[in-house]
Amino acid sequence: MRSRGFIFLGVVLIFLGAFSLLELLFDIDFSDFIFPVVLILIGLWAIFRPNFSRNGRPVDVVLFGGRKLSGGWEVKPREFWTLIGDTDFDFSLAVLPEGETVIEINYLIGDVKINIPASFALMVSTHGALYSTNWMGTKKDFFFSGEARSTPDYASAARRVRLEVTQMIGEVKVNYS
Repeated sequence: MRSRGFIFLGVVLIFLGAFSLLELLFDIDFSDFIFPVVLILIGLWAIFRPNFSRNGRPVDVVLFGGRKLSGGWEVKPREFWTLIGDTDFDFSLAVLPEGETVIEINYLIGDVKINIPASFALMVSTHGALYSTNWMGTKKDFFFSGEARSTPDYASAARRVRLEVTQMIGEVKVNYS
């Protein structure tokens, strides 16, 4: 779940740190080497990531760009992976199944905008490097930490959605529609 996003983030940071350390210790210039290697690693991750879903949820990978889910869309357990882009969820007319539906969202850089009706049961767990949340007008900034917030009736609701957001840089914004 959210730990896989942190593992990916950790591997990228260790990789970049190791090359920087090698540059300092051995006076080698890796700057021309790092960018192509990072692109190759991201490409390999994009190709093979959908095959690694251990929880059985469908995986939607978009390297650059955004996605918008609105209208009468059917809410199902899913994973969204994006390198750079935004996702907009409008749950106003969404069709919800019984029980809890978990949607995992993983970004390098991006924003998540969520619109919910007044009686909607929602929990949002956020983790990341440098990001902010805006929950119904209350804004908070975070640096390598996380937060979980939910609507008041979340625990007792028959139909509810839990969003798990992991991002390096971005914003998660929740508003009533």
